Amino acid sequence: MGEGEVALSQTRLTSDIINAYPRKIVRHDSPLPPISMGSPFEREAVVDATPFRSVIGSLAYLVRGTRLDLVFAVNYLARHLMAPTATHWTILDHLVGYLLKTRGHGITLRPGNCSLNLWSDAGWGMRWNDPSQVSYSSWHLVQAVNQLTQPAQDFKKTIFCDNQVAVQVSINNLSCKRMQYLERAFFFVNNVIRKHGVVVKWVTTQEMWADALTKRLSGKSLTQALRFLNVTGNR
Repeated sequence: MGEGEVALSQTRLTSDIINAYPRKIVRHDSPLPPISMGSPFEREAVVDATPFRSVIGSLAYLVRGTRLDLVFAVNYLARHLMAPTATHWTILDHLVGYLLKTRGHGITLRPGNCSLNLWSDAGWGMRWNDPSQVSYSSWHLVQAVNQLTQPAQDFKKTIFCDNQVAVQVSINNLSCKRMQYLERAFFFVNNVIRKHGVVVKWVTTQEMWADALTKRLSGKSLTQALRFLNVTGNR
């Protein structure tokens, strides 16, 4: 490690999860298999949920602590705690197989400059399937901006997103012809961002590091995202 760096890991908890797992484990290179969310298997027969819940509960501790690479997979499976199917178990098998291969992974904290950078992979005001999700995510973004800027009024604050419409509207609410597709809550969030002097910048999809927390990644994309998030360790 470099000077001033702190490495955090939960190797013992990881080993406990692996050793207690009630099914066969095969090593995998990614947290999730190549599946389509909302596939027909959602209508499969429900199996015993008790051991499924136990494993997901233990994985949640890893997610909250040091394993950002598990966030999307654990959150996806947690949606099915009450009624898991055989396919959900198969997906969990894959996740635990990835955990076995990355047993020594953790997060490294490194000193940096006095700036605050955020990556937003949300719809940013575009209409989602569930309107309540827009309000919920907007509320969280407002809370985050308010809380993070209070002790850091002099810090440079930047939000990176891969939505060019969001960048345009953050500069001028009237500059974009697609305004009719934006949710009303977006303008509230936008005003809060301006109030605190937060700059919104566009990045390519390949540089949207929040993707590791919001969608399935594998291969080079996963490796690059985890390197940026400082999730590293011995395999």
